[in-house]
Amino acid sequence: MKNFYLGIIVQFLLLTSASAQEPIAVKQHLVDKPALFIKAPERTACDQARLHKVFRASINDTVRIQFSPEYTFTGRVVEKLQKTPELLSMNLRSIDQPGALLNLSLLTCPDKGHQIRGRIIHPQSGDVLQLTAENDQYFLVKHPQKFFLAE
Repeated sequence: MKNFYLGIIVQFLLLTSASAQEPIAVKQHLVDKPALFIKAPERTACDQARLHKVFRASINDTVRIQFSPEYTFTGRVVEKLQKTPELLSMNLRSIDQPGALLNLSLLTCPDKGHQIRGRIIHPQSGDVLQLTAENDQYFLVKHPQKFFLAE
């Protein structure tokens, strides 16, 4: 009886593998997109007080953020959501670079204080600016866009 069940399992496996479809080879060529954030440095320190000030803005307010002497973001607040008591998220649409969007999130942790995360992204751009925290200091870092958006 044991051999009978083993035989049925082997036949099932043979039938399913014989009728399995061959995978289709996907040929995808990623187009190199032009860089949008040419004036922004590869990495620059950001003033924490200026970043916190942005979260006081209301929907439709125009906000100007001086990330570095070389790069300033000017945008209009299009969305402001308090997703949880600990998380406030904002979207700002760029005025100077149409189509670019700055997303900022303020996370309040009881044990760690405030943390800010963000990115400036444009779907047709080849680069992204990401706001990260390192050792209680914020930096705006330029990255290739292909690591942030699915094509």
